[in-house]
Amino acid sequence: MNNKTKRPAGLSRVALLATSLLLPLCASASPVDSTSYTFSGTLKEDRHCAFVNARARTVTFPDVSYVDQGGGKKTLTSQPPQKLLGTIVNCTGLAGSGVELAFTVPAGNLGMNPADTFQVLKAGNGTGIELLVDGRAQDFDKAISVTDPGNPPELTVKVVQMENDGASLAAGSLSATATLNLSIP
Repeated sequence: MNNKTKRPAGLSRVALLATSLLLPLCASASPVDSTSYTFSGTLKEDRHCAFVNARARTVTFPDVSYVDQGGGKKTLTSQPPQKLLGTIVNCTGLAGSGVELAFTVPAGNLGMNPADTFQVLKAGNGTGIELLVDGRAQDFDKAISVTDPGNPPELTVKVVQMENDGASLAAGSLSATATLNLSIP
């Protein structure tokens, strides 16, 4: 062998001795104590909606009148439905799904329209408030599906008489209250 390629014998012996002394120390090091952890949580979709410009609203009907036709029969005069404002909804995280709107009505404040086909909100003096969704009458307390929250159906209301013959129609004020609720089904 050539002296230039030869390693000093003392250096490899020192490295071998250090390795043989340190390996058992590392291998035999055992924990004095241990604690196990379990990690858990819930991943949920961030979905929320709110009415744009939410606030209490008042719908005022122009002078509603009735005609007394004699013999105890009275009839409301025709009037245009009033649009409900404030039904635009702003939603986050609803990709491809919709929301529901539904009115909450105080107990005992629902009645039937004259044809007994839809529940209306009692307003006093023989009148009720009928809900129309895109021009079609609907039960006042029934959920309204909204597939595109940014473009809800048009909600309108109109005054109706509570009886076919209008016998209980009387001059005076009419008033009713309901709360429009928004939910994510």
